Amino acid sequence: LIIGLAKEEGFRPIVTVRRDEQIPLLKELGAAHALNEQAADFEAALREVMKAEQPRIFLDAVTGPLASAIFIAMPKRSRWIVYGRLDAEPTVIREPGQLIFQHKRIEGFWLAEWMRQFRDRLGPAVLEAQKRFSDGRWSTDVTAVVPLDEAIARLPDELAKPNGKVFVKP
Repeated sequence: LIIGLAKEEGFRPIVTVRRDEQIPLLKELGAAHALNEQAADFEAALREVMKAEQPRIFLDAVTGPLASAIFIAMPKRSRWIVYGRLDAEPTVIREPGQLIFQHKRIEGFWLAEWMRQFRDRLGPAVLEAQKRFSDGRWSTDVTAVVPLDEAIARLPDELAKPNGKVFVKP
């Protein structure tokens, strides 16, 4: 969702993937660059893209070792905004000197707190999101809807699929 929004606002999104087959879809959605983190030349490609694009904001829903590598490659005065933690691996700050000498920042974003703090923006934001889903600019893939009484048996297979969401229906 954020790729298209970023592109509409004039940004050039840089995304990472784990499989090459995901790259064409993300490029179609508006990613300026899609890098396979499993590729042998990933770190070199990342440095090249960071040097060319000079991104200042890293929005991160995953964290973990990859996030640390991305942050190190980013330019001076970059902001790493963490809003999720999908990777159970530790997130290590490999170069803390960058926080001091390159004026980089790490911060957290919690949507619930934003909603409390900016109540006047909540209504318009929700309406805009609804409009984007209803007119087709945004969509989400649902891989499966699993009845609650089948969840234990079916969830492992459904969650092992590469893309999409799995809903559990009461």
